[in-house]
This record gives sequence, structure tokens and C-alpha cells, in this order.
Amino acid sequence: MSETAQRLQPGRGARRILGLLAAVAGGVILLWTLSSYMRLTVSARPPGATAGGATTAIERCSRSMPVDLAQACVAEMEQKEATARRRLWAGATVGGVLLGLALWAERAARRQARNRRDA
Repeated sequence: MSETAQRLQPGRGARRILGLLAAVAGGVILLWTLSSYMRLTVSARPPGATAGGATTAIERCSRSMPVDLAQACVAEMEQKEATARRRLWAGATVGGVLLGLALWAERAARRQARNRRDA
């Protein structure tokens, strides 16, 4: 009878589900961050250095624009790139923290369950 009471602790299933959701959310955020970083890396290359038809910021701005507008466009693209890099750092940090906390909580729960079994 005591084993059944230990297995049916209130909130244990909810904690596991929350831990799993945090791990999944952290993993998804990290994958999104990685794909965004790859896209940002391609667009930051010098003109002509991309393969497969990808265009860089300078190539996009310099097509059919006067020089002064192209320079303003490049400056705006560089500002957007800096903002995107800050968002990527924030996303990587949040995703890593979520994933790390979820893994740490799961490991702590298993250790606690093992200690209860041994006692």
C-alpha cells in the first residue's frame, strides 16, 4: 500500500509535463536561432561570395538604385542586422536556459526517486 501512495504523489505528472514542455520549447528556440543565424550569415557576406542565388545586403541595395539611396539602404540593412544579432543572442540565451533547466529538473527528479528507492 505504501508503494502506491508514493507513486501517486500530487503534482508529479504535472511537473514532468512542464519539464518536457520547457525542454521542447528550449529546443525549438535553439533551432530557430540556428536557422536565423545561418540566414544572417549568408546575407552578411561580401558581394559575389554567396552560392545558389542568395543575395547579400549590398547586392540587394545596389540594384537599380542611385548611389546615395544604395548607401542609405546598406546602412539601414546593417542596422537591421545588428538588431537581428541581438535577438539571436537573446533567443540562444532563453532557449539554452529553458533546455538546461528542464534537463536539470529531470535529473534531480530521477536522483530523488533513486534515493527514495534506496532508503
